[in-house]
Amino acid sequence: MQIFDLRFNPKLKEERSFASFIYEPENIYEKKLGSLYTVGELKNGLPGSHKFLDQINAVIKKNYYKISFKSPEKALKECLKKTNSYLGEELKKDNVQWLGNLNFCALCVKDMGLNFTKTGELKVILIRGGQINDIGKGLDSQEIDPYPLRIFFNVVSGRLADNDIILALTKETFCFFESQNILTKIALCQEITSKKIKEIFPAELFSKGEGAKISGLCFLIIAKKKPSAGKIHLSNVIFEKTEVLFSLPKIKKISVFIQKIIKTISLWKGEILSFSYNIYKLPDKISKKAKTKLKKFNPVKEFKNLFSKKKLAGLSLKSFIQFIEKFRRKPDTKRGLIFVSLFFFLILAGSFVFKATNQIKEKSDKQAEINLKQIAEQELLKANKLEKIKAPEALFELKEEILGFKPEKFLLFDDNFYFYNPLSPNLYEYNLQNSSGVLSEAPKNITSASYLSGSLLFFSEPDTILSFEKNSWQENKIEAIDSGAELPLFFSYASNLYFFNDKCEIIKYHYLGNLKWGLPQKWVKNKTDSCQNHGTMAIDNSIWILNENNISRYYGGYLQETVNFSIYPKGENIIKIETKSALPYFYFLDPPNNRLIILEKTGAIFKQFQSEKFNDLNDFIISDDGKTIWLLNGFTIYRIEM
Repeated sequence: MQIFDLRFNPKLKEERSFASFIYEPENIYEKKLGSLYTVGELKNGLPGSHKFLDQINAVIKKNYYKISFKSPEKALKECLKKTNSYLGEELKKDNVQWLGNLNFCALCVKDMGLNFTKTGELKVILIRGGQINDIGKGLDSQEIDPYPLRIFFNVVSGRLADNDIILALTKETFCFFESQNILTKIALCQEITSKKIKEIFPAELFSKGEGAKISGLCFLIIAKKKPSAGKIHLSNVIFEKTEVLFSLPKIKKISVFIQKIIKTISLWKGEILSFSYNIYKLPDKISKKAKTKLKKFNPVKEFKNLFSKKKLAGLSLKSFIQFIEKFRRKPDTKRGLIFVSLFFFLILAGSFVFKATNQIKEKSDKQAEINLKQIAEQELLKANKLEKIKAPEALFELKEEILGFKPEKFLLFDDNFYFYNPLSPNLYEYNLQNSSGVLSEAPKNITSASYLSGSLLFFSEPDTILSFEKNSWQENKIEAIDSGAELPLFFSYASNLYFFNDKCEIIKYHYLGNLKWGLPQKWVKNKTDSCQNHGTMAIDNSIWILNENNISRYYGGYLQETVNFSIYPKGENIIKIETKSALPYFYFLDPPNNRLIILEKTGAIFKQFQSEKFNDLNDFIISDDGKTIWLLNGFTIYRIEM
């Protein structure tokens, strides 16, 4: 293997740490598992946080090269369990700075077999025969489990070919490489050498312009079937052995009073055994007076009297010893019965104490689990920039008796809000300035709505376009496409109409003028590029389709890119995506979690807003500048100012 470890402006951002480690097998047992390479990045760290990456590497190496493992895949999977446990222990120590900021991958290479895992935003790229493949893509959608904590999940396995190139890159580096076509330059190289690396990465590339703002790492491995003349290591390998310390829950001590009693009784254990023996071996002949006393003697009554609440309240070690001395002077039989009763009482008291102690321990363990889960969840929410709003601003509230329907969708046009429901032909217009509304009735039920310059457009299934301008309606027909699919989602862009049907097809109607449109056309050119799940769609100068864990961008009828994202908590049922060409964000509505999600168009989380008041979310609108968001929640309209 030939290795290049490239660092770009590593000291540019003090809050960011990088680390890469190269472990080559040293003995016959380690050689069975091959080489181990790790790459890590810690964002928003504190001074000295680079040591945390060293500790993770130490845990991985320690658990990877174990004699008991016979395959690299099993060894790496076991590493994930141990590493997750280690990170869980770090949470118990209140080390939470890394949550949401850790990007890490581990790669194992043995006889051209590759196994790797990753977490966070690191990219793992395979270049083979000039083709660039994101082989870590399948691991991008994994979410952190807060308890029991799981940061690392699955392992990807495969076979390498001769001269394959594997790259592990930090996100910032990857984005810059894409913008400069550096990955393409690497893919076109017939052979990667130190000289070629200097040509691809000239010094001025990262000292001027946008490159000077980049701080990141690129770890490059070239697979060789035959051993190469030498391995190139451009960074120092730092190995630091770390032991993971586990702290047991604190157990409350037994009360001092009980300890003193046990200690005192232990001094008299000979007496207790002796008197117990005397009771067991009563003489055959005893006096009538003794028999009378024995008949009158009630050990249960004596026991209750001895340990009455009144006596126990003032019991001290000194009085207890005096009590023992008093009964030592009584006849053997009675004294023995008293001590036996006392002996059994102490057994019962001891069992009660230890039972109570175990209950305290179990309660403590359970509370520790709850506390750990809460800490993990709080840090994950913080890392995912979730803001909880206790009292969101209610702009105004609609009256059901006036509308005659429950609004499910709304639009904003010329400072007026328009509300409608797909099951009703009614349209309610509400003016913000005078706080009054007007109810209009469309010719047909309104399925969905959009904008056309100077007016509003509404679609009524299966083939009717309704325009609404100056309180008047105009009805136009379009030719329905013969696909057997419904057209529930309707958008207008540059006066053309776009429908996203339940077969995951995008249908375009070209605008002819005078509120007339041409014949329907399937807009996506390549059928294999169609979305796999019917989600929702947004339009700026491209068409964006929301899938389960990513967003697909189409332009000119072709798939251009896929933006992956990971949100915590995971979106259960995102019903709408919105964006604007002038804004660098996506906006999602997630009603089951009472929240609005804002992502950057790179897939990074920008902000999340959540409130208990958002308990019936149906729709939202964004202002042109993106600074104001209106939410339709039941009959109430809330406003969020950014």
